[in-house]
Amino acid sequence: MKSSASILLAVVLLGGLLRAQEVPPWARNLPDLPNQSGWYQGLGSAQGEDETGWQKASGQARAQILQQIRVVLVNTVAARAVETFSAAGSSVAQSFASTTDQLTEGTLEGVIVERWFDRDHRTLYAYASIEKAAVDRKFEEQLGSALASATVSYNAGVKAVAHGDVYLGLRDYQQAVTDVAFAEFYLKRTVTGDLRGGPGHAPVLPVLQSELCALLNRLQFQLTGGNNQAAERGRALPLALSGRVLYRDAGSLVPLKNAALAASFVAPASGRLSAVTRTDEEGRFEFAATEVGAGESVNRIRVRVAVPGFEVLGEKLPDAARCLADSYGDFTFRLRTRANVTVAMHILEYNLDRKRPKSSVQEEIQKKLLGDRYTIVEESRMLKQVAEDKLNSAVRSGNFEPVVSRLAGTADVIVVGFVSTAERANPSSGIFFSSGTAVIRAIDAKTGRILASVSLDNEKEGGGSYEVAGVRLLQKMGKRIGDELKSSIDAAFR
Repeated sequence: MKSSASILLAVVLLGGLLRAQEVPPWARNLPDLPNQSGWYQGLGSAQGEDETGWQKASGQARAQILQQIRVVLVNTVAARAVETFSAAGSSVAQSFASTTDQLTEGTLEGVIVERWFDRDHRTLYAYASIEKAAVDRKFEEQLGSALASATVSYNAGVKAVAHGDVYLGLRDYQQAVTDVAFAEFYLKRTVTGDLRGGPGHAPVLPVLQSELCALLNRLQFQLTGGNNQAAERGRALPLALSGRVLYRDAGSLVPLKNAALAASFVAPASGRLSAVTRTDEEGRFEFAATEVGAGESVNRIRVRVAVPGFEVLGEKLPDAARCLADSYGDFTFRLRTRANVTVAMHILEYNLDRKRPKSSVQEEIQKKLLGDRYTIVEESRMLKQVAEDKLNSAVRSGNFEPVVSRLAGTADVIVVGFVSTAERANPSSGIFFSSGTAVIRAIDAKTGRILASVSLDNEKEGGGSYEVAGVRLLQKMGKRIGDELKSSIDAAFR
């Protein structure tokens, strides 16, 4: 009897072991998964058979499926966006990224996750799968309930505005619009109903657009610092730009707190701006113009409420987009512009160590500037203000401050520099080569700021003699220097 019992126990244990080691169909060719068309599949693994390992493995499997579904959904959004919006499909997909993620995560409720423990390798595997058709049906169900989702966001927005948190309310309104707009363009049908829970069946988007517009129209920008400054090209505005954003409510002004703002130069002005601070509890904000690039005599920097993603929805909501575009504050700045710029020049020029009485480089620069809006000051007028030896001394030393201060009443721009040529070894008989260097600067006579600096080194040219080669090289360098200087001076006085 004892022997029979032992045999029976061994059989039971062996049977249990065999059943424990039985490999499920999906695990027979790991790491490859079964070839199942029409299904999303994911695989995760972890060492050990405890609950922590199971959570890790199943999380990996579900994450793989989540990524697959998201890729399919994003691609579908992008493809359908081409039919609905003029914007690129990728930008539309990005604008709906949050909604896409919510829809994707919602489909995981139907994912089946199985486990198998490989005792030979002490590895726990988790296999997740869901039929693609089931995912599609889930999308349809979720999008079909867009009205319910929009109603929740809409009521949250109404409540936030009533409690004085207008920017939060604005974002809730936007979320309601996004839910409905996404459903409409994805399902290709109009969402109808009543956001207040009534029996109505009117299109929802026009109602949301009207209320969003009413909210935006009540925003008011107050400029508190940095308005109407004098600016210089290439430099920052001296003062920070600051202000407040308020909301008109029943005759009183409520601060728009914790609001994200964006700022930009209004064309034709251009430059660089720092990020705009979020508004504080009193609706205050501040930012800086770190560099002014170009503009007219009076220019604008515009600050507005930032509503990320709304630029795409604007095609379905043109009135709300217009209301958002019309809600801004403009800072102005004044930029010095000249229809006629006077230029004084003095270039110290040497050819083969001999000072030239008349500079070829200076002549070439003048040719580039004449006939445009530039007037060349006769050099005799310069010499009445500053003696030639002092001009030459400034050129050699690079200290132009005394010269600039003396000529500020004579010219807008002072061009000064040094050019020289020297003999160069000849590669072949009968041809003589000269090498040349040049350092030329254009200086704003009013501020002393260098508008342009051109340096040439080891330039070369050939001719029948060293002297001829040097003269030809001076003319060649002058043309190149003239082009670069004119481009920089044009930009400075655009």
